[in-house]
This record gives sequence, C-alpha cells and structure tokens, in this order.
Amino acid sequence: MTETWVVAVSGGPDSMMLLDVLHKKGIQCIAAHVNYHKRDTSDRDMNIVKAYAEKHNIPLRVKHFDAEVRDNFQTAARVFRYQFFRDIVKESNAIGVAVAHHLDDDVETYIFQKERNMKSDSIGLNERQHIENTEVWRPLLSLSKKEIIEYCETHKIQFGIDESNLELDYTRNKIRHTLSMLSSKEYKD
Repeated sequence: MTETWVVAVSGGPDSMMLLDVLHKKGIQCIAAHVNYHKRDTSDRDMNIVKAYAEKHNIPLRVKHFDAEVRDNFQTAARVFRYQFFRDIVKESNAIGVAVAHHLDDDVETYIFQKERNMKSDSIGLNERQHIENTEVWRPLLSLSKKEIIEYCETHKIQFGIDESNLELDYTRNKIRHTLSMLSSKEYKD
C-alpha cells in the first residue's frame, strides 16, 4: 500500500517542487492550500496549485482564512494552517503533513532563535517533528532556495512569488534579506 502524505502547498517554488518530487516518487499526495487573501496575488497562487493538482490528478483541499486577527497575524496564520493540516491528516488517515522548509529556512530559524535567545529542543528546524499532534516532515532541508528555483525552472513547474516576503515588516524577512546579501562563501561559513 502506498503511503499518503498531506502536502502543504502555497504555490511558491518550494512547495511546488515538494509536491512535484513526492508525486513523482509515487507517494499518494493530498495537496492542502490556505488562501489568506492578504495579497493581490493570493488567488493567483491558489490557481497555480489548483492547475497542478488537476493536471496530475492530485486531490486538493483549499481553506480560506477569514478570521479577524487583532494581534500577531503570523502566529494566528500558523495555528490556522496546522489545524487545517491536522484535520486533513485525520480524515484521510495520512501519515502526516510534508512541508517545504529548506536550507535557507533552517538557517533563518537558527538566527531567529539565537537573536531572541529562544530555548528550543533543536537548533534550527528538525526534519521530523510533531505540531498540533501531527507528524511534520521537511524533506527539502538539504536544498537551498536557489536549487529549488532551478528545479522548478528545469522541470517547467509554474510557481508564484509571495511579494510580502520581500517586505521588511517581519523579523524573519529582515533575516532573509540580510542572508540574501551574503556571498556563497560567507553563507556557508
């Protein structure tokens, strides 16, 4: 019997590559997309995911974020999406949810933890962990964002770029921007 994984798919290059790779490996995928309606391009990204899922006969679940958030949007959005993933995992009897965190995310998380003196069981991101009582798998942690974009371009996988990641409103985006300014040698050091 083929294993089933819920795959978190935003429509960006990371998650589109993840869905493509897992599908090509013969893993039964259920694509899960959250549309936050926070950007003008939110529907574009949702439609990219829909088109790929339809083309490859992958079941797709879409959830629209409509909660009113007074405090921290990032935290509210994270709780919302992981509860959505948890529900799909339970309903489909899947192993868990695969997410497209990659090497750059791992480095960003390490810096974020260090800057905030956060106590954590691990440094950076774990390949596997439990969130919301759900197995979370991050199979792309060894790949850089650049490698992921190259994969999508080589395999002609459509993706959208979330412009909000370029804004410096959030600490993680500031870290991402600083890292993008480093040379390859500085980044590896």
